[in-house]
Amino acid sequence: MKSDSVVHQDWDNSQEFVADYINLAAKMFQGTFANDPKFRNVPIIPGIGNHDTYPIDQLDFAPTYSWLLNNVS
Repeated sequence: MKSDSVVHQDWDNSQEFVADYINLAAKMFQGTFANDPKFRNVPIIPGIGNHDTYPIDQLDFAPTYSWLLNNVS
């Protein structure tokens, strides 16, 4: 799945919003491919782009960003 899927209205974002939006996008991809026998079993793996963090452009794999990595499906 492509990254940078969260809306670019940065002033409205929160950790919960970012994680929920990424999960929603992943579920939409899963739903699209679920009925196609060729792609039914292909895993959907979300990519994380610079707007898929909170605050934006701030990604560190330190424990402070475990909220993102633990909540993305």
